[in-house]
Amino acid sequence: MKAKVSFVLVMLGVLLLASSAAGANPQVDAPLAVDPFPVRINEVMPRPSSGGHDWVELHRARASFVHFLPVLSKRAGANAAAESVSLAEPFADPDISGWQISDQDDHNYTIPAALPPAPVGTFIVIHFDGLGPGADDYSFADGVAHLHTPAGLADIFDDEADQVALYTGSTHNPATIRGLRGLRRSAWR
Repeated sequence: MKAKVSFVLVMLGVLLLASSAAGANPQVDAPLAVDPFPVRINEVMPRPSSGGHDWVELHRARASFVHFLPVLSKRAGANAAAESVSLAEPFADPDISGWQISDQDDHNYTIPAALPPAPVGTFIVIHFDGLGPGADDYSFADGVAHLHTPAGLADIFDDEADQVALYTGSTHNPATIRGLRGLRRSAWR
């Protein structure tokens, strides 16, 4: 799949160069969009060993693809010169405060505003243990921030099957979902 996307993006760049050389006035001002929030559900532990609690791990990865594409400016007109633009890390570390983790029964945990933006390569572990924000560790110094759910929001995953979803806010719909994992009891035995 990544190879197909890469091929299409490279071909788009070639077509833009060809249209510029032919005297066309391309209307391209910015590089193709890259997901500015590459934070995803990385791992879920729905029924840990005795004495443990459910947890969800999020990961702040690099952009899902890196390309150097020629970008043409419409301001240059027919004499447009191609520039190489790197899409490797075009965005700042994302602030995911206000995002929500939800299960199929609408148990929602909101990522606190105190969590700093997540640097590339870091993890955020949400412990569904009911210890509350007093137990949170917001530092990414060791590559992992640990968040704890409030009292009453512990071990939320159903015994037989459940799901975990990551949303960019309190509105839960296809436009705000960033990740979804289905859980079955047979998968965590």
